[in-house]
Amino acid sequence: MSPKQPKHKTKFNAVDLVSHYKNMVTSDEKLSMSENAAMFEEYCRFIEDEYGLVGKIVTHRVRKDTAFYLEALERYGKTKEDEQTAENLLTLTSENKNDAKFHTELCHRLAVLLSFFSYVVLILDGYEKPDLPGRNFIADCYEVTLGKLEPWYIRKPVQAMLRLYAGKEYWKEHYFENEAIFPGNTIADILTYSKKIQQHMIKLMEKIGCHHLIHTGTSADLNDLDNPSSSFSNSDNSSN
Repeated sequence: MSPKQPKHKTKFNAVDLVSHYKNMVTSDEKLSMSENAAMFEEYCRFIEDEYGLVGKIVTHRVRKDTAFYLEALERYGKTKEDEQTAENLLTLTSENKNDAKFHTELCHRLAVLLSFFSYVVLILDGYEKPDLPGRNFIADCYEVTLGKLEPWYIRKPVQAMLRLYAGKEYWKEHYFENEAIFPGNTIADILTYSKKIQQHMIKLMEKIGCHHLIHTGTSADLNDLDNPSSSFSNSDNSSN
C-alpha cells in the first residue's frame, strides 16, 4: 500500500525558514539563538502539518529545547537579540563555578543542535546520490546524527514518525522537488546555510573541548547500516 498523500497547510513558509537559516550566523560570527528559535518554530509548523499527533509529541520537546537557550540568556540579563548568542551563554556559564553543571548540559545541548544541522546536510547532500540506500534513507540519516545523542524517549517517537515516509523517492517527490512547499532555490539555500552553521558549530564545539560529542554523520555511515530495521532495534534496546 502506498503511503497517504501528505496534507499541506499555509502555516509553514519555506522562504521564512531560509531567512532564519541565513541569519543564524551573525555578521560578527556568533550563533544567534533567537534566530535558532524562530527557525525551529517554522519547522514545528511543518512537522505538525505533516505528522499530526506524533508530530506534536516531537514539536513539544523541540519548543522546550529552543526556549532553554533564550530563558538561560534572559536569566543572565541578555535580553537584546544581538546579545542572545551561544557564545555569550558559553562564556557566562564557564566564568561562574556555580554554573559548572549547567555548562556541561549546555555543551551537550549544543552538540545535539549541531547534529540536527548535520542531519539536514546529510539528507540534502545525499538524497540524489544513487549509491546511498534509499528505502529508509531519512530514518538512517537520523540514526547516524541526532540518534547518536538524543534520549530513547525522544528517539522512539521520531523514529516512528520517520518510518512512515522514510524513502528518498517519496521525500524527493513530495517535498524536495515540490514547488508548492519549497519554491525556487529554497532547498539549495537551506543546504548552503546548514553547511555554514555546521562548520561554525564544529569550530565552536572544538574550541570548548567538546569534540567528542560531534556526530556529523557521513555517506559511509549510511552504507554501514546493513539492516536499518535491526539497527533501530539494537539502538533502542541498548538505551533501556
